[in-house]
Amino acid sequence: MAKPPPGTTPQEQAARYHVANIRHHIMLCSGPDCVAPAEGERIWGYLKRRIAVLGLNAPPHGVYRTRCHCLRICTSGPIMVIYPEGL
Repeated sequence: MAKPPPGTTPQEQAARYHVANIRHHIMLCSGPDCVAPAEGERIWGYLKRRIAVLGLNAPPHGVYRTRCHCLRICTSGPIMVIYPEGL
């Protein structure tokens, strides 16, 4: 998504991303230490597409995803964490 326009409040951004509807949060480390950046990018793209295809980003599922660059397990990545567990 594009960056918000200047002057956008945190509350407006939270509403835009439907933060109040989040039920599960997936964080994916896409490298560069645990996995090659190109492979991390490929996995990130797959995760985004798959969540959308399955409709998990829409109510009532509320799955939110975040790409990060370090979850402190810098081996055999990409590393994914899901909160709360059980998705």
